[in-house]
Amino acid sequence: MKTTRRDFIKMGAAAGAGLYISTKAGWVRVAGAAPAAVGLSDPALQPKFVNPVPDAMAPEFKFQSKNKKKVLYDIEVGAAVTYTGLEDAAGNKLPTPIFGYGEKGVYTWPGKTIEAYQGQRVDVIWKNKLTDPVTGVPL
Repeated sequence: MKTTRRDFIKMGAAAGAGLYISTKAGWVRVAGAAPAAVGLSDPALQPKFVNPVPDAMAPEFKFQSKNKKKVLYDIEVGAAVTYTGLEDAAGNKLPTPIFGYGEKGVYTWPGKTIEAYQGQRVDVIWKNKLTDPVTGVPL
């Protein structure tokens, strides 16, 4: 069965967000979001742009290095909870679990800015602080 681009777009619009692969039989949906159930958050009803985004160039939102010749950052990735602007039906703020970047157990989303000068060597040691909540095993 030959599927045209138009058919593919119609299929995607009808089925919702998802990932499709092409097979000899046609396009097959292999992954995607489930349709929203009654009572779940409707994106159309969520307030837009209510939380300020961090200023990426503010000094407190940059990774800072004391050494100007060779810069070394220890950056962790870990789980945190933040308020992204989502609200429940009653208008209460909903905490949103995120994977963020930071130092010493403080993770932000988006992560801080790394700033460097042309020709400056920058080394980053990435530390995985993500763990399975049940087993505690690193992810």
